[in-house]
Amino acid sequence: MSTNAIVLPDPLYERILHLARQTNQPPERVVETILWEHLPSYPHVQVKRDRWGEYAVIAGTRTSVATVVRYVQMGYDAQTIATEILPHLTPAQVHSALAYYFEHQEAIEAEMTADTKEVWQARLRELVGEEAYQTLVGAT
Repeated sequence: MSTNAIVLPDPLYERILHLARQTNQPPERVVETILWEHLPSYPHVQVKRDRWGEYAVIAGTRTSVATVVRYVQMGYDAQTIATEILPHLTPAQVHSALAYYFEHQEAIEAEMTADTKEVWQARLRELVGEEAYQTLVGAT
């Protein structure tokens, strides 16, 4: 473990010392416990919400966790996904997505079940309007 110093405002430092005395722990242990409780468990995954619902993506990308999972279900390993299929992702991002999936399997499976051609067509129709949609799909 590396040690780095940070400067805390006096009132906050006093509160940490008070908690340390109450719990009979060193102040650095109190701070470490608080930080671990509030840091994201999956630093490469974020949950986004839009008008169509909630879905998990690789942070900083538009690649969903469900997309990574689908490639694994097709038989690809994390390294191949990161280097050949989705080269904009790092192996750490792929592994984080898979860890997230295993902790939130029910939600990701629900995302995957709801992710149908019809759903995407409806979203596109809503985004561009009926006339543009018909042009895009070649109906006019």
